[in-house]
Amino acid sequence: MKAYLSKVLSPSIISLLLVSMVVAAPTTFESDESGFSVWMPSTPSVQVHTENTPVGPVTSTTYEATDKENTYSVTVTQLPSVALMFKGESGILEQARHELLKELGAKQTSWDQSRGRLSYKTANRYGEARLLIADSKLFVINGMANKKGQKNMKTFMSSFQRKS
Repeated sequence: MKAYLSKVLSPSIISLLLVSMVVAAPTTFESDESGFSVWMPSTPSVQVHTENTPVGPVTSTTYEATDKENTYSVTVTQLPSVALMFKGESGILEQARHELLKELGAKQTSWDQSRGRLSYKTANRYGEARLLIADSKLFVINGMANKKGQKNMKTFMSSFQRKS
Protein backbone atom coordinates (compact mmCIF):
# COMPACT_ATOMS: atom_id res chain seq x y z
CA MET A 1 0.00 0.00 0.00
CA LYS A 2 2.82 2.40 0.92
CA ALA A 3 4.57 1.77 -2.40
CA TYR A 4 1.32 2.36 -4.27
CA LEU A 5 0.70 5.66 -2.45
CA SER A 6 4.26 6.78 -3.16
CA LYS A 7 3.72 6.21 -6.87
CA VAL A 8 0.30 7.88 -6.96
CA LEU A 9 0.94 10.84 -4.68
CA SER A 10 3.82 13.18 -5.17
CA PRO A 11 6.15 13.76 -2.20
CA SER A 12 4.90 17.35 -1.87
CA ILE A 13 1.28 16.23 -1.52
CA ILE A 14 2.24 13.63 1.09
CA SER A 15 4.15 16.33 3.01
CA LEU A 16 1.16 18.66 2.93
CA LEU A 17 -1.12 15.93 4.22
CA LEU A 18 1.24 15.12 7.08
CA VAL A 19 1.66 18.79 8.02
CA SER A 20 -2.09 19.40 8.01
CA MET A 21 -2.62 16.43 10.32
CA VAL A 22 -0.01 17.77 12.76
CA VAL A 23 -1.27 21.37 12.68
CA ALA A 24 -4.89 20.36 13.32
CA ALA A 25 -4.08 18.19 16.34
CA PRO A 26 -5.87 19.02 19.59
CA THR A 27 -3.63 20.76 22.07
CA THR A 28 -3.45 22.33 25.48
CA PHE A 29 -2.74 25.94 24.68
CA GLU A 30 -0.92 28.06 27.25
CA SER A 31 -0.58 31.82 27.27
CA ASP A 32 1.97 33.01 29.81
CA GLU A 33 1.26 36.62 28.84
CA SER A 34 -2.49 36.36 29.47
CA GLY A 35 -2.14 33.87 32.32
CA PHE A 36 -4.19 30.81 31.35
CA SER A 37 -4.16 27.36 29.77
CA VAL A 38 -7.01 25.63 27.94
CA TRP A 39 -7.68 22.68 25.62
CA MET A 40 -8.28 23.70 22.01
CA PRO A 41 -8.85 21.60 18.89
CA SER A 42 -5.86 23.27 17.20
CA THR A 43 -3.38 26.07 17.75
CA PRO A 44 -5.47 29.23 18.05
CA SER A 45 -5.19 32.41 16.02
CA VAL A 46 -4.48 35.52 18.09
CA GLN A 47 -6.10 38.92 17.59
CA VAL A 48 -5.35 42.04 19.65
CA HIS A 49 -7.86 44.88 19.74
CA THR A 50 -7.50 48.22 21.52
CA GLU A 51 -10.53 50.41 22.08
CA ASN A 52 -10.48 53.99 23.33
CA THR A 53 -12.94 54.37 26.19
CA PRO A 54 -13.78 57.18 28.62
CA VAL A 55 -11.43 55.53 31.15
CA GLY A 56 -8.58 55.24 28.64
CA PRO A 57 -7.47 52.61 26.12
CA VAL A 58 -8.63 49.05 26.84
CA THR A 59 -6.80 46.17 25.17
CA SER A 60 -8.33 42.75 24.55
CA THR A 61 -6.55 39.68 23.22
CA THR A 62 -8.64 36.89 21.67
CA TYR A 63 -7.33 33.35 21.16
CA GLU A 64 -9.64 31.43 18.81
CA ALA A 65 -9.61 27.95 17.29
CA THR A 66 -12.20 26.30 15.10
CA ASP A 67 -13.11 22.67 14.55
CA LYS A 68 -15.39 22.30 11.52
CA GLU A 69 -18.46 24.38 12.47
CA ASN A 70 -17.45 24.78 16.12
CA THR A 71 -15.62 27.76 17.61
CA TYR A 72 -13.64 27.97 20.83
CA SER A 73 -12.21 31.23 22.15
CA VAL A 74 -10.72 32.92 25.17
CA THR A 75 -10.72 36.71 25.29
CA VAL A 76 -8.62 38.43 27.93
CA THR A 77 -9.17 42.13 28.62
CA GLN A 78 -6.90 44.14 30.88
CA LEU A 79 -9.29 46.22 32.99
CA PRO A 80 -8.33 49.75 34.02
CA SER A 81 -8.57 50.09 37.81
CA VAL A 82 -10.92 53.06 37.41
CA ALA A 83 -13.37 50.83 35.50
CA LEU A 84 -13.43 48.36 38.38
CA MET A 85 -14.01 51.22 40.85
CA PHE A 86 -16.91 52.77 38.93
CA LYS A 87 -18.69 49.73 37.46
CA GLY A 88 -17.66 47.06 39.93
CA GLU A 89 -17.22 43.40 39.03
CA SER A 90 -20.95 42.72 38.64
CA GLY A 91 -21.40 45.72 36.32
CA ILE A 92 -18.46 44.65 34.15
CA LEU A 93 -19.71 41.04 33.96
CA GLU A 94 -23.19 42.25 33.02
CA GLN A 95 -21.80 44.50 30.28
CA ALA A 96 -19.57 41.69 28.96
CA ARG A 97 -22.56 39.29 28.86
CA HIS A 98 -24.65 41.84 26.99
CA GLU A 99 -21.87 42.61 24.46
CA LEU A 100 -21.14 38.92 23.82
CA LEU A 101 -24.78 38.12 23.07
CA LYS A 102 -25.07 41.20 20.83
CA GLU A 103 -21.85 40.38 18.92
CA LEU A 104 -22.96 36.79 18.29
CA GLY A 105 -26.59 37.63 17.51
CA ALA A 106 -27.51 35.08 20.16
CA LYS A 107 -30.42 34.59 22.56
CA GLN A 108 -29.65 33.89 26.18
CA THR A 109 -31.04 30.62 27.56
CA SER A 110 -29.58 30.96 31.07
CA TRP A 111 -27.34 33.30 33.08
CA ASP A 112 -25.88 32.61 36.52
CA GLN A 113 -24.10 35.86 37.33
CA SER A 114 -22.76 34.59 40.67
CA ARG A 115 -20.84 31.85 38.81
CA GLY A 116 -20.33 33.81 35.58
CA ARG A 117 -21.97 31.07 33.50
CA LEU A 118 -23.95 31.90 30.37
CA SER A 119 -25.79 29.59 27.98
CA TYR A 120 -27.18 30.82 24.67
CA LYS A 121 -28.25 29.75 21.22
CA THR A 122 -27.88 31.12 17.72
CA ALA A 123 -29.75 29.99 14.62
CA ASN A 124 -27.78 26.74 14.29
CA ARG A 125 -25.45 26.44 17.28
CA TYR A 126 -25.47 26.24 21.04
CA GLY A 127 -23.06 28.22 23.15
CA GLU A 128 -21.64 28.35 26.61
CA ALA A 129 -19.52 31.08 28.09
CA ARG A 130 -17.78 31.60 31.38
CA LEU A 131 -17.02 35.16 32.43
CA LEU A 132 -14.70 35.88 35.31
CA ILE A 133 -12.53 38.66 36.66
CA ALA A 134 -9.15 37.93 38.23
CA ASP A 135 -5.99 40.00 38.62
CA SER A 136 -7.68 43.03 36.97
CA LYS A 137 -8.41 40.95 33.86
CA LEU A 138 -11.75 39.97 32.37
CA PHE A 139 -11.67 36.42 30.97
CA VAL A 140 -14.42 35.38 28.54
CA ILE A 141 -14.17 31.66 27.79
CA ASN A 142 -16.62 30.95 24.99
CA GLY A 143 -17.55 27.82 23.05
CA MET A 144 -20.10 27.52 20.23
CA ALA A 145 -20.92 24.15 18.75
CA ASN A 146 -23.50 22.27 16.75
CA LYS A 147 -24.96 19.12 18.31
CA LYS A 148 -22.03 16.97 17.15
CA GLY A 149 -19.53 19.34 18.76
CA GLN A 150 -21.04 19.32 22.27
CA LYS A 151 -18.46 16.84 23.64
CA ASN A 152 -15.49 18.97 22.55
CA MET A 153 -17.18 22.08 23.92
CA LYS A 154 -17.50 20.46 27.35
CA THR A 155 -13.82 19.45 27.20
CA PHE A 156 -12.87 23.01 26.28
CA MET A 157 -15.01 24.66 28.97
CA SER A 158 -13.84 22.35 31.75
CA SER A 159 -10.14 22.61 30.85
CA PHE A 160 -9.69 26.36 31.40
CA GLN A 161 -7.21 27.18 34.16
CA ARG A 162 -5.75 30.48 35.24
CA LYS A 163 -2.00 30.57 35.75
CA SER A 164 -0.31 32.65 38.42
